[in-house]
Amino acid sequence: MCCEYITLPLARRLTADEQAWVSLHPCVRIIGGNVVRVNIPCKALKRGRCKLYGQEARPSLCSVWPDDPNNQAPDGCIYKEVS
Repeated sequence: MCCEYITLPLARRLTADEQAWVSLHPCVRIIGGNVVRVNIPCKALKRGRCKLYGQEARPSLCSVWPDDPNNQAPDGCIYKEVS
């Protein structure tokens, strides 16, 4: 589902010790060596839908994500482009 994780770019590749630390945290993954993914749902989700949609309180970032749907949006996400 959408908005159930965040991804952030890494400034550098992790050391072996840092990778070992990440492996101890099941909600954190490294993707492609340069992106960290944290599996944590948005607190505005309610039954898979955004309770802030259409409201001023909704961050503008929500309306532009994903900027690369085919590579960022998970299966089942409403924003996933169909080819």
